[in-house]
Amino acid sequence: MPNRNRPSKAAAKRHHPANRTGVDYRHPPERRLPSLPITDAHIHLRGGLEALRRFFRVADLYGINRFCSMTFLEQIDEIRRTWPGRVDFIAIPDYRQFKRTRRFLNRWRHDVIEFARRGARICKLWAAPRAREQWDFTIDLPWLRPVIDAAVDAGMGFMVHVADPDAWFATRYANADIYGTKERNYDQLHWFADYVSPRPVIGAHFIGHSENLDHLDMLLNGHRNLMLDTSATKWIAREISRHRPERARQFFSRHRGRILFGSDLVIDPKYDFTHYASRYWVQQMLWESAFRGDSPIEDPDAGTADGRVRLRGVKLGDDVLREIYFANYQRLIGGLEAGLFG
Repeated sequence: MPNRNRPSKAAAKRHHPANRTGVDYRHPPERRLPSLPITDAHIHLRGGLEALRRFFRVADLYGINRFCSMTFLEQIDEIRRTWPGRVDFIAIPDYRQFKRTRRFLNRWRHDVIEFARRGARICKLWAAPRAREQWDFTIDLPWLRPVIDAAVDAGMGFMVHVADPDAWFATRYANADIYGTKERNYDQLHWFADYVSPRPVIGAHFIGHSENLDHLDMLLNGHRNLMLDTSATKWIAREISRHRPERARQFFSRHRGRILFGSDLVIDPKYDFTHYASRYWVQQMLWESAFRGDSPIEDPDAGTADGRVRLRGVKLGDDVLREIYFANYQRLIGGLEAGLFG
């Protein structure tokens, strides 16, 4: 019987940046826990109903049944009508209009309150190094305090993006006068986690440092309200695969109650079935199996001429998978709705 997780020679010749090895994404790998519903706790559902329907066909195929999404306010009602009970929302500002002005700040604060009124329980603050260049923006700015306070008063938790790949700090962020060092980008996180404590804070994309599990240990041990998500699939898969699987398993086991599954997929008409499916396929192979082979996703940050990345599965235990795929998000949202975080 053919192994659908291995590319055929003919399929491998058909190059797609999300399928450079020719995987048949129409047939997902056999799941370890097929009856367990999976929550994607970091996704961007937008782009219109046609694009969203294309995505949801992939999500259903791969067993993803609930989502926590960064969606603009004007799209929430339509998504809720079309996919009732499946999507929770994260409060975001309209970054298309972002300015460091009092007028924009007041609008942002108003939007946080409106998101909360519509049931959102998490507020997202994007403070990647690019925000320093674009807007001279970090989340510890006194200017931002009214937004943070409004979210706290509304009973929200938070998601923050504070750092990007080490490879970017060696290239596009090499000018520390503009972007700061990677180490200094975490100063804002330390301040923020303390300021909103005991409110939970999700550090997006492995808190920006999947390259360094020792640093993540330090961050999680230092801030009891801090969590992380597995989103930014290409980056996470590349760097987790470079760790010894035993080391990664130890990390996940130790912090099993504080890790959320996420893809960081952005739904857009320009993306197809292959793009969406590749992210779920790779993460499934990474967390559920001992797969050894080339990642199907082309990765320009890999440091190789052809964007080739070796994928090395961690093969987490079933009990850890249950926490990451489902239980941790349920506890987080349930706790926020019940007002258990102060």
